[in-house]
Amino acid sequence: MRLLFLPFVLLASSLFAQVQPPPIREEAPPVDIERIEPMEGVTDDHGPEAIPADADAVQEPLTFAEQMPEFPGGQQAMMTYLSKNIRYPEECKEAGVDGRVFIAFVVDREGLVTEVKVLRGVPACPALDREATRAVKAMPKWTPGRQNEQPVSVRMTIPVMFKLAE
Repeated sequence: MRLLFLPFVLLASSLFAQVQPPPIREEAPPVDIERIEPMEGVTDDHGPEAIPADADAVQEPLTFAEQMPEFPGGQQAMMTYLSKNIRYPEECKEAGVDGRVFIAFVVDREGLVTEVKVLRGVPACPALDREATRAVKAMPKWTPGRQNEQPVSVRMTIPVMFKLAE
């Protein structure tokens, strides 16, 4: 009994020893509100000065939107489009290289596919990356994403799979 009690006492005493009172803070000097001057170009209201007139033109693409962009006909139609429009590069066929290419792109406010780039490609055959990029750039117009009932640019990522028949 005494052996079990000793570790418990040591454990409990070490837990209580680690508790320290919070440090005493010195009180900050008062701020003179009358001397604070407004920053140039900043307004208190949300009037025209707060948001530039061309805010829609410089809006960064969203990652998620209330309504995400949609390929005409939906997800299945996009897969069908890719399978019909991708040509397997001969050099990759001959080398027996297959893999998955992750393509990032932006569907803009009009539904056009822009800013297409490879996020992760197939290092063994860069031609697969080029072919996936070409096919995505050639996609038809999408239904644009919407946020607050307004069309917005949305950043998308899709995998493009290259698989050799066995």
